[in-house]
Amino acid sequence: MAKSKGASDALAVLGVFFAIVDRDNNDIEPIIAALTGAKAKGATAGMLSFPLAEALPRNTDGFYRYQGSLTTPGCNEIVVWTVFKVRAETNKRIKLIRKRVSSNHFTLSEAVANI
Repeated sequence: MAKSKGASDALAVLGVFFAIVDRDNNDIEPIIAALTGAKAKGATAGMLSFPLAEALPRNTDGFYRYQGSLTTPGCNEIVVWTVFKVRAETNKRIKLIRKRVSSNHFTLSEAVANI
């Protein structure tokens, strides 16, 4: 894992746990819009830029940090992971997407269609 330090292909990943709430969270609307824009398998959608801090928990003082790997094949050990202790809130539309994916075996792109 020493390769991730100073490596030209190193990545920093921020991990955020979300609490699903019954109200909309307009702070993450650009993410929701991008998810709903990719309606077919393999489709892509653009995303408007927005301050990253809006998708993070309000309190970012507490976090875990470790060196690790990508979670996709070849699992290259080039990642510095930062996982926040405090949850951010996500809007209820994510709850619908999650429900469709888990209960009906939809892919993410299929789940966001018509939401």
